[in-house]
Amino acid sequence: METGDRIQKLDREMSDILNKARRTRHIFVVARAISFGLSLCYILFCISAVFLGNYILAHDYEANPYPSFWEANRALVIILPAFLLISISAGVLPSLYKQISKTQQAMTQKVIACLYPDVECSLGHAPFSRSKIVGSLLFGRAHIKSCHSYGYVKLASVDGSPTITAHDIVIPSFGKTATLEKSQIGAFLVTIKYLLENIVSPYPDAGYGAKGMFVQIPLNRSFEGKVIILPDHMEEKIDYLAQAIQSLKSVHGSKPVFMEDPEFERKFVVYSDDEILARYILTPSMMLRITALRNQYGRDIMCSFVRNTFTLFVPIPEGFLSLHGKQTKKTSPIGELSASIETTKSIVQELKLNSRIFTNQ
Repeated sequence: METGDRIQKLDREMSDILNKARRTRHIFVVARAISFGLSLCYILFCISAVFLGNYILAHDYEANPYPSFWEANRALVIILPAFLLISISAGVLPSLYKQISKTQQAMTQKVIACLYPDVECSLGHAPFSRSKIVGSLLFGRAHIKSCHSYGYVKLASVDGSPTITAHDIVIPSFGKTATLEKSQIGAFLVTIKYLLENIVSPYPDAGYGAKGMFVQIPLNRSFEGKVIILPDHMEEKIDYLAQAIQSLKSVHGSKPVFMEDPEFERKFVVYSDDEILARYILTPSMMLRITALRNQYGRDIMCSFVRNTFTLFVPIPEGFLSLHGKQTKKTSPIGELSASIETTKSIVQELKLNSRIFTNQ
C-alpha cells in the first residue's frame, strides 16, 4: 500500500480520536487562558492596592459606622473568588496537560509505526545536549542553560547516506528574556510576559524560547569559517533570532553577506566570518535548493555550516512530532507529519551535502 493510501486510511480510522484530542486541547487552552488571565488581574490588583489601597479597600466608617462583614472586608470579596479559581485551575491544568501529552504520544507513535515501520522512534520528555544547540550558532552562545527533547526519529536517508536523527526540541527562555530575569524589575516583566503568552497562545505549550525540529548532519569536510542562514523577515521579531544575530556580530565577528539571488535574499539573511567561504558554499544552485527546502517544509528554516557539521532548525510552534496540525480538505495532521518526515529524509539528497564541495576530495 502506498504512503498516501495509508495516510487516508489512518485519517479515517483515527478521525474520532483526533477530533476528541483537538477538543481537549481547546478546553485546555481556554482553561489556561482563564487561569492565567485571573492571575494577571490578581497581580495587577495587588499592585494597585499598594498604591491605592485606601481608595480601593478601605471602608468609610464615618458614612457607615456599622458595616456588614463583607463591607468591612471588601478585599476578600474581590480577591477570594479569583484566588479560588486560580487554585482550582492550578490543580486541574497539570493533569489535563498530562492527559493531552499522553494521548498525543500514543497517536504519534501509532502513526509513525504504521507509515514507517522501520523507523526508530522515541517519544517522551528528556534532556537534550546543550553543546549541540550552542555549537550550531543558530541561537547565540549566551544564556542557554538547558534544553529538552520531546522525542526523536531516526530516518534512513533516501540516497543511502548515514541515518538522520531529527529531534523535537524545546529551548526555554533565553537571550533578552534570560538577561531580564537577573533583576527584580526584569523578573517581574518576564512574569507578565509569560502570563500574556499563556493567555494568547493557541498551543498547549507556551512560554518557551524556541520549539521545533532540530537536525545535525556530519559533513566529510571541515570548514575554518562559519556560515549562518536565518529567515530574513523574522530577524527583528523573534527573541532567539535577535540573540543569535547579536552573538554573531559581537562574538564571532560575523557580518551580513549579500547574495545575488533575489528570491533567496527575500527569504533569508546570511551571516559569515568569511565572505569567500559563504559564497563558496552558497552557490546559485545551493541557494535554489535551500529555498526549495523551505518551500517543502512550508515554514521558515534556519541552518548553519560550522566546522564539519550542517545544522537545520525548523521552528514548529505546535511541535515536530505532533498531530496538532489543522484538518483541511487538502491536508491533515497525519499528512503534515508524514510530509515533514519525508522532507527530512531527503535533506542530504536535496541539498547535495555529499557533493564534492563538502568532501575532502
